[in-house]
Amino acid sequence: MLPAVACLNAFFFVWLIFTLLKNKLSYNTSERQNGPVEIGVVLGSGGHTFEMLQILELIKDGNISFHFFYANNDLLSREKAENALKEYKKDFFAIPRCRNVGESYIRSSKRYKKAKYYGYLF
Repeated sequence: MLPAVACLNAFFFVWLIFTLLKNKLSYNTSERQNGPVEIGVVLGSGGHTFEMLQILELIKDGNISFHFFYANNDLLSREKAENALKEYKKDFFAIPRCRNVGESYIRSSKRYKKAKYYGYLF
């Protein structure tokens, strides 16, 4: 019974957020002034960076500025983004990774605190 109630609450919460922000989330190019557009992109390992860059290469707008967020030990994702989107303005932000793949949760608790603190500052 409890998991069903939790799922129902989660569904209602997501529905409420989308209902309240429906007009704010739409992107209409005819209403947009010719000002800059900023897009935040989270890069990751395991093919995620490649997929994101394929999507971003389809955008043909010179007024776009990308803000890339990547794990501080994932320099390959940063390098791929720099090479793939040379003609766009880009900013890169390294985020401390709190847990590596296959690492126990107990060993990662110290890095979790560091990443959480960094998130508050960010």
